[in-house]
Amino acid sequence: GAVSLDASDCGKTMSVTAGVDTFLITLPEASTVLGCPLTFIYSGADGGALVDITPLDSDADGIEGGCTLAASVVTFSGTADSNVKLTKATGLTGDTITLTAITAAMWGVTACQGIWAN
Repeated sequence: GAVSLDASDCGKTMSVTAGVDTFLITLPEASTVLGCPLTFIYSGADGGALVDITPLDSDADGIEGGCTLAASVVTFSGTADSNVKLTKATGLTGDTITLTAITAAMWGVTACQGIWAN
């Protein structure tokens, strides 16, 4: 399946478990939730699942920012409708990412732990 988040989810920390490789998390329209932080934490087994987070496709929102872990630095492109993923190959229990609606068409990475891909 899939889940679409909305304004009622702002400020929440959401736990994502193993076994949901085809599960897609869709962010709310950024312009309707400016300042909204959403935190996702992977609580499954190491390498247990792909975590896929996407901006709302219909409005061309993007995700901008980066995540640094040791020697790995990933910078997200901000490209409209481009997903952010915790890959199955690199996902570790406890990896997290916090995204905040920073402009009418942009989500910014305000915190992260782990190796997230764009």
